[in-house]
Amino acid sequence: MKSVTLSESDTYGVLFAFRAPAAELLGDVAPGQCGEIEGVPTFLLSSPYAAGAETVRIDDELQTLLGTANAQPSDSEPTLRVTAADIRTGQIRVPRGAKRFFPTTKANLEVVMRGSRLRATYDPRLGPDRERNGVLRVGRHDVAALVHEDEVLTVTRGLGGVPRLD
Repeated sequence: MKSVTLSESDTYGVLFAFRAPAAELLGDVAPGQCGEIEGVPTFLLSSPYAAGAETVRIDDELQTLLGTANAQPSDSEPTLRVTAADIRTGQIRVPRGAKRFFPTTKANLEVVMRGSRLRATYDPRLGPDRERNGVLRVGRHDVAALVHEDEVLTVTRGLGGVPRLD
């Protein structure tokens, strides 16, 4: 058995090849970054039966995290302009470019919006006929308190892969 000494500058994480072990330790997970185990980042690979586009997206995300891919065009993406209707329904609309910060399937997740950690639901709205803007629902009161009409938020990936909107 080979012994490896890690220095403080070394980075490491847990890579899951199968969903079951990841779900056992982390709860409901989707391919991509899945949170942390005692401060160590985790990542779930795509299924061998996943759609080609999904596999490419997950592989690109892993290569970016490992620093082996060309950097994304930017470290952030804008949301759509927040409308009065968005505020009334407690949602933020997420265009295609910003979807990379969110799960590829409907999910309950945590987000950080303007410094507040919130529980949210996300629907990527990939429809059978065409892809639509994703919808992040955080609740009417939180959206009304943190966002103003006509604002465009910036989406980034926060600590542990949590989507951040500022």
